[in-house]
Amino acid sequence: GILKEEQFEDDKDRLTEFYREHGYIDFRINDIKIEYPEEKWMVIKFDVFEGSQYKIGAVSVKGNQLFPTEEVSKNLTMTSGETFTPSALEKDTGAIRDMYGTKGYIDTRVDARKQPNIQTGNMDLGIEIDEGDQAFIEKVEIRGNTKTKDKVIRRELAVSPGEVFDMVSVRRSRQRLEGLNYFEKVDTSPEPTDIPNRRNLVINVEEKN
Repeated sequence: GILKEEQFEDDKDRLTEFYREHGYIDFRINDIKIEYPEEKWMVIKFDVFEGSQYKIGAVSVKGNQLFPTEEVSKNLTMTSGETFTPSALEKDTGAIRDMYGTKGYIDTRVDARKQPNIQTGNMDLGIEIDEGDQAFIEKVEIRGNTKTKDKVIRRELAVSPGEVFDMVSVRRSRQRLEGLNYFEKVDTSPEPTDIPNRRNLVINVEEKN
């Protein structure tokens, strides 16, 4: 095919992602050489450093006060001895955030500290949780709708004022609104109020023509 610079840059990113998703976290492209054996033809040579494949070592959970470690650990699909991948780590930290989010802890932070050990080839993981405070929905504000009535939007919502600010249900509500095919874009976000543990749920929509 024809060499296209934008696609070539994407290919380099895909190559790096491929290695990292197989546990080669230290992978890098050292150099790229282009040779021309014939007129109008080129050969692209990648000089790469693969590094070692990392396996998961010890996994620890810290900072959790609301839920026991055993319950939090149920959200982790990564277990000792398996190949470490960035996507699995992101999935697991997201699952922990969702666990807290369903209970209204919308400000919970989940950070993963990676500690690679070159000698053993293991990647020890420390899951650090900052739980934050529980939030409740004060009111639901709908913005951006000029043709669609509020009641049409509200009937698709899985949350109501006075309930805990369930982020998973909020996400489900956004997906329902997107499924109506009325809107180009649907955004949901919490908005502070004068009451410390109360947030307004703001739903911004951009209607289709």
